[in-house]
Amino acid sequence: MSPEGSLRINTPNVVGEEFEGEVVVVNLESGCYFSLMGSAKDIWKTLTQGSATPGSIIATLEETLDCSGADVANQVLPFLDELKKLELVVTTDSPGPTSCTVHEPQGDSLRPRFEAPQVETFNDLQDILLLDPIHDVDEAGWPMANPDNTMPH
Repeated sequence: MSPEGSLRINTPNVVGEEFEGEVVVVNLESGCYFSLMGSAKDIWKTLTQGSATPGSIIATLEETLDCSGADVANQVLPFLDELKKLELVVTTDSPGPTSCTVHEPQGDSLRPRFEAPQVETFNDLQDILLLDPIHDVDEAGWPMANPDNTMPH
């Protein structure tokens, strides 16, 4: 991925939430959910503020985390490509901001360390997440699938 072009979360198909320091993201179209680890949660927080260019995301990480230089870009750019392949983010025509500060920069000794961004994919709830709550459930309701319906996947 080049540092040009803006990215945004693929809403309304993708939703995410932070739970006790872990970011969980759900792709409602695929039925997969994802755990964002390392500095991926910082990248996601930046994207929740609106569209951002890869360059502005890297600059934000350098401002808020204990990191700098090409090592960050060498890890962040492939990670952003992975988010695009998973359809969690999409490119947008609207220009991203020149800076996206997630929180106030602190002295180097107080800033959290940059950790390689990672995403872990889960599909164990895929059948449940893809159920149509009106047509594909039995009388007990969601998430109980109607055994008479064959779900096309």
